[in-house]
Amino acid sequence: MQFNRIFVKSDETVDISVYFSKEGNIDVLSTQSYKALPDEDKERYDEFRVTFKVPNFGAAKMIMRNSLDDSGNMHIGLFNNALLNLLAVSWNVTDENEEEIPVDVAKLNEMRPDIAGALVQLLTDKLDELKIYSSILLS
Repeated sequence: MQFNRIFVKSDETVDISVYFSKEGNIDVLSTQSYKALPDEDKERYDEFRVTFKVPNFGAAKMIMRNSLDDSGNMHIGLFNNALLNLLAVSWNVTDENEEEIPVDVAKLNEMRPDIAGALVQLLTDKLDELKIYSSILLS
């Protein structure tokens, strides 16, 4: 039996990137949309890359537990928040001294809603591609 296919490795991660305009009104693009841009337009965007751990059964249960409102019903906003807060492990955000800013719940909650929403959408798409997303919902 192949045990390595049964378990999620503790260091198993996925990188999700969104691109945002450097100036003017913020424009958020997925990697696919960014790659479709002409080269001269790509210079107008910065990459925001977040590394997420691939959830195991325990993390899936924790995500669902944190997705329930006071009545015990699943709340999509709480679910999205749980995905970000429980799975994000690192990002390419640095301070003015080029020191990496650690990922934490407070910083995640300070993100612009459009950027957080794009990350959640791309993360759920990736987890669905890995055949894990629907399993989270059943945990």
